[in-house]
Amino acid sequence: MTTEGLSEDFPVEKLASGTVFWLILVYGFLTFLDKLNLETVAQPVNSFLRGIFAYLPKLGAALGFIILAWVLARLAKLGIGGVVGVIVGTHIADQTYVIVRGEGEKA
Repeated sequence: MTTEGLSEDFPVEKLASGTVFWLILVYGFLTFLDKLNLETVAQPVNSFLRGIFAYLPKLGAALGFIILAWVLARLAKLGIGGVVGVIVGTHIADQTYVIVRGEGEKA
């Protein structure tokens, strides 16, 4: 699965699975060090992971705002295109798409 706008060579799944793999591996390593009572070694890695997990809610909120903005923009495009289309007699969003893509105007 690739996201629209990215090249086909960019594997989103591979990036996500690799990130999850390394986070689980580091967490397992921390658990191992904790069981051996090596807190001097585990403390810096533990604080690093706390920082990462403290930042995740901010990323989730940003993603939520991006999705909300996209939905509102799509609704506004459809609404404005529909209203102008009723006035003009054509659907302006279709014409805008064709003009922007460089395919010329519809006849």
